[in-house]
Amino acid sequence: MTVNSWIIAVESLNSIEHAVLISIVAINFTVLGLTSLAESKRVLGIEYGKFLLREHYMLVFNKIPFKIKWFLTLFAFINAFAFIGIFMFGNFPVIRAVLIVLLMISFLMLIYYFFSYILYVNNKVKLNIYISAMSCMYTSLNENNRKHAYYDELLNIRDGRPTSKRIFTSVFTFFDKDNQEVQSTFQDIFGTDSFIYKPEKYQKRIKLYAELYNKSTHGKNRILETEINNPYRYRNISESHDIPHEFFQVFRNTVLQERWAIKIYNMMLNTKEGEPRHNIITYSNLVRIVGNTTLFGRHANVRSYKFIDIVIKEYLKHMDKENDLEAQAISHGIDLQEAERLFINDCAHLVFAGIADALEQKTYNVLNEYEKSLKTLINTKTMISAQEKRDVVVSLHGMISEFDKNIARDKMMDGL
Repeated sequence: MTVNSWIIAVESLNSIEHAVLISIVAINFTVLGLTSLAESKRVLGIEYGKFLLREHYMLVFNKIPFKIKWFLTLFAFINAFAFIGIFMFGNFPVIRAVLIVLLMISFLMLIYYFFSYILYVNNKVKLNIYISAMSCMYTSLNENNRKHAYYDELLNIRDGRPTSKRIFTSVFTFFDKDNQEVQSTFQDIFGTDSFIYKPEKYQKRIKLYAELYNKSTHGKNRILETEINNPYRYRNISESHDIPHEFFQVFRNTVLQERWAIKIYNMMLNTKEGEPRHNIITYSNLVRIVGNTTLFGRHANVRSYKFIDIVIKEYLKHMDKENDLEAQAISHGIDLQEAERLFINDCAHLVFAGIADALEQKTYNVLNEYEKSLKTLINTKTMISAQEKRDVVVSLHGMISEFDKNIARDKMMDGL
């Protein structure tokens, strides 16, 4: 079809009058205005609509960052130009043809924008929110030889240190509830395919949002370029990864500590087929969970007999000789006997703290459950002797004497 015949065809479309073109312009501007609908949505406790307009970047050809608001500004300009052109140049066939094409392209693109970004939460925007909030928290650099927590030192966790970046309070409160959305977000951020474990896969996005973060700080608490280029690397065996430090920051500041601790342990324990794999990494994860719970367990749910029973049963599963734990421990520089002493010490702390809660609340019926779990741990053959385990527990029994010497101390010590 020649240019002249195309123009003649456009002229012959009597159904496309100025009013129709103006209606298309109005629809396009309405779609642009519907961005406000996104303001009611939140992702990770962060306003989705505000992030979409201010901070979301599309990577054109997976290289060139392009802000979504530039896209919207471009189409607003096209529609404004078309609106003016209808009145000023609508009688010129070539110009009218160009306006029709521009308006139809604009209309189709804005409809795509509405359904992809406004009506539903866009997955790429969601990923960018996750990266913006949770990436570049830790680096593998450790020039000042900063020490880990005592349980991380004992388990030979890789060297590194936190950066100056801090997690938003809204992220902590987001994990104070448990529903399908929160579960999905938890999996996206802390799952083994996330940007935390595979920073090289998301390198461009991580660097982009680190630079945006630095701009927002106005020179304070900046993330160093060397820290951005050297993200923390977690150990892994067959897709079982160390629980990330980022999780433990969330753990310390959320109400549902028990639930998220069990959730992330199971995520690292189970294969995609649902089969559990007990190895030195999952063992380390369990010891670290109990260590963090002892230090930062602010809520009664982590001192419940149900939580402690789950932890102890999982620990004993690791003692199965078929798991080849001792050989793996040697290759990772971990002293299993010292790790077990630490685990029993921390478990005993949780047990006695739980008993103290029960006595204070006069729920005496749960005392037998605490005793049962502790006796199982002590009497089952593990790395150290039953007598040594008893000694650890007995040395801690004074923790609960202030609540009720007769019921708590005598019952538990006699039972052991």
